[in-house]
Amino acid sequence: MLLVFIDCVGDPVNSALLGGTNTYTIGQAIQDAYSGNQQYNVAAALSTVLMVVFGIILFIYARVSGTDDLEDLV
Repeated sequence: MLLVFIDCVGDPVNSALLGGTNTYTIGQAIQDAYSGNQQYNVAAALSTVLMVVFGIILFIYARVSGTDDLEDLV
C-alpha cells in the first residue's frame, strides 16, 4: 500500500498520463515550480511538505499496525 502511495503522489508523469487534464497532484506542482516557472524555493518547500506528510502517514501506519520500530515494517 505504501509503495503505491509513493508512486501516486510523487510521480508527475504517470499521474498526468493516466489522470488526464482533470487531475493535478503535488508531484505535478513540484515539477511545474521547478522546471516550468524556475521557482526553486517553492519546489523545495513543496518537496519538504510532501516528505513531512508522508513521514506522518508512515508513523501512523506503524502505530496502527502495532509495530514500535520501523525496521519491523520491512
